[in-house]
Amino acid sequence: MIVVTHNGTDITDKIDTESFAITDERNSTRDTLDFVIEKTPGGFAPELNAEIIVTKDGTRIFGGTILSFETSVEGASTVVYSVECVDFTRQLDRRLVTERFINQTGNEIIAFLRTNYASDFTITNVNAAFTVARISFNRLTVSQCLDKLAKLNNFNWYVDYNKDIHFFARNAEPAPFDISDTSDNFIFNSLKIRSDLSQLRNIIEVQGGEVPIAARSTLHAGDGETTEFPTNFKFAEKPTVTVDGVAQTVGTEYLDTGSFDCYWSFNEKYVRFDDLAIPAAPASGTTNIVLTGQPLVPLIAVVPDEGSIAEFGEFEFSVTENTLRSQDQTIARGLAELEAYAEKINEASFKTYTPGLRSGQLITISSTLHGVTAEYVIQSVNFRPYPNGSELDGIWSVTLASTATMSLVDALRKLLAVEKLEDDELKVLLAFFRFSDRASVTDDVDTPETTTPPYVWGTADWGFARWQ
Repeated sequence: MIVVTHNGTDITDKIDTESFAITDERNSTRDTLDFVIEKTPGGFAPELNAEIIVTKDGTRIFGGTILSFETSVEGASTVVYSVECVDFTRQLDRRLVTERFINQTGNEIIAFLRTNYASDFTITNVNAAFTVARISFNRLTVSQCLDKLAKLNNFNWYVDYNKDIHFFARNAEPAPFDISDTSDNFIFNSLKIRSDLSQLRNIIEVQGGEVPIAARSTLHAGDGETTEFPTNFKFAEKPTVTVDGVAQTVGTEYLDTGSFDCYWSFNEKYVRFDDLAIPAAPASGTTNIVLTGQPLVPLIAVVPDEGSIAEFGEFEFSVTENTLRSQDQTIARGLAELEAYAEKINEASFKTYTPGLRSGQLITISSTLHGVTAEYVIQSVNFRPYPNGSELDGIWSVTLASTATMSLVDALRKLLAVEKLEDDELKVLLAFFRFSDRASVTDDVDTPETTTPPYVWGTADWGFARWQ
């Protein structure tokens, strides 16, 4: 039996069953509940921020608050409320966190956040024993803090419908049941499994950002007239310049002014000599100008998957990722691409009458009929009730993706998170405190006794007064 309460009051009979839908999406996205209420004169009207609890046979299948509603009028006096609710995750966004943690475990960090910023939540299902060397939260909401902590350590998190925070290793929280040809926990003919080779990639060429290499020199000969000489490379920093063995002063083109012998252009890759320092022809030999600097070259890695190549043939793919700054990162980027796409992509979906599935959980499908035995990550769970009086309460529609399919996105997020962490460590954390303070002052002054002008009334004549 489905029961819906509004701030503790049962409103089940006031909800249009056909409009009722619960949506649970992966990656700590807020779950939503939508429904419609028709209000007649003197009838029930929903309230913004009211707590909405949905139970099935006494077990919560949604918990949250009303985020918004839209009203329209039907007939002469019926007001229709289209209501949107969000789960309790939204309540983690009410306060901003400005904290830095050094050499603490994930469990300790989350416990601190809970105690100081989300005391009405529990952390019974937090399992984060890893140690964090350093992490900063610079005016982030609690949910953003959990996002950052999760991405840095390849974890997942969500808030359940009883306001308990779940924080766990990615693909490590099992679903309450698995699927097989003989299991009686899903609608048998609803299981669909899609295998796809359209995205197959098994030789990945990754071009990363530019990095400096060992210094190189470019040689030129002056002629007394030419002022610009190409460096042939994009140097990482200002080069050194000599003419006939004599060091020249070097400025930066468009930025430096003054008495420099020559000016270096980073983007246009040249050195331009001042009109008063144009090099003459070599006194001996064929060259007399030496431009020396560290060239910037792109990181390149080619990463193959020999097993996939043997099975499917070669399928090459190129990736450009300018944020990569080391050879290890570049290779890791290629491996992540292979892990996701060197094999066929598997996706699945099914429907069930059995509750308990949540996005992010790991479920195994073992089906001889479909020729599949594999682990999948639950991507979304959507619930719709049946009309009142039906034999069954409602149905859950579940979508899945194979664990390999999710690898690339997870790896990229982790790389980005590392960069964001490094950025934050360079910032000064500013915490702002609001003070509520007031002061009051009272003073009593006795009735003054005046003795000198201009405060003394003079003598009063008939109908007149004068100042002394």
